[in-house]
Amino acid sequence: TINECFSAPLGGVPGWIGSYLCMTASQIQIADCLYCNVATHFLPRSRLDSFKEALFSQDLSAGVVPILRSFCDYHPMPAPIEKRVKTINECFSAPTVEEILERLQKHTQRDESDEESDWARQTIETIRRMCPTSIKAIHEQMTRAKQLSTFPDCMRLEFRLGCRLWQRADLVEGVRYVLELKSSARPRWVPDSIEDCPLADVLSLFRPFDDPSVEPELSFDENAVPPS
Repeated sequence: TINECFSAPLGGVPGWIGSYLCMTASQIQIADCLYCNVATHFLPRSRLDSFKEALFSQDLSAGVVPILRSFCDYHPMPAPIEKRVKTINECFSAPTVEEILERLQKHTQRDESDEESDWARQTIETIRRMCPTSIKAIHEQMTRAKQLSTFPDCMRLEFRLGCRLWQRADLVEGVRYVLELKSSARPRWVPDSIEDCPLADVLSLFRPFDDPSVEPELSFDENAVPPS
């Protein structure tokens, strides 16, 4: 399941698949991760022990990646999300959440396959069920992430967002709904709808802290990441 703390890998996913995954908390399969470049290699569980033995017994002067490649399947199966890419990009490239919903609604009314219409309808229902402030914050988060060039920049963005979302009553309501109520009733979000959630409130979640010392000091050597 895709949740928060994914602006770094998902912000760089081609098109707007990252926004779709984050805004709907959709589950994706191994092939989807490879297709979206969220993962670089797939190591089957059946080969894990052999891979561990190879790490300890073989020459690692060339790095781990050549050994990893020899044990991995690069395309274990077709990516289910691939057939949705065109529609996802068309809908989730919209500049606002309201327009994303409008574009999805049009797909429920077009002369399309029942499967496509059902997917659009279910996506609308999922987004409408989520916390409106969180949905708009995620949309803003993923839009900004596409403009960020480094991992520390993404982590600073998420640190500001996370600190402020944790202070909102919606967090308590969400936990109460999942752990206590466990019913089909919709949580009582504040505000209660996407249309009633002011953009200014969402943007305030991302502003730098008044006290600069609160901002995390982060460094990350991009060259330390082994190539795929």
